[in-house]
Amino acid sequence: PTYLLDTLERMSHRIARLRRECERVGRDPASLDIAYQAPVYDVPEPRLTTDGDRVLFTGTSEQIAGDIRSFEELGVNTLVLDFVSDTVDGTLARMDTFTASVRPLLTRHSEESPTRNLGLG
Repeated sequence: PTYLLDTLERMSHRIARLRRECERVGRDPASLDIAYQAPVYDVPEPRLTTDGDRVLFTGTSEQIAGDIRSFEELGVNTLVLDFVSDTVDGTLARMDTFTASVRPLLTRHSEESPTRNLGLG
């Protein structure tokens, strides 16, 4: 891909640029719905970029929950995690792992959270 969005720094930079462009053309950046489809989801082993940074939504449950919170802070309000594995059993195992180990770390979020479409409520 031309514009990788696989680290928080890259995603933050692109969202900031999007907001600047909105302001430049007279559109309220708050009127945007920002969505992200994570091309990878993997616990517990982090995947690394070619620069050696951790790829978003890989690593420990705490790191993945942190990624979700960070995306919320950036204004992402729709997040799609890719649980797909090589097998149906593998996909179901990833979903079960998320439900058991990541989701509980997120339920402490306030009900006033601006994130509407994380499917965590």
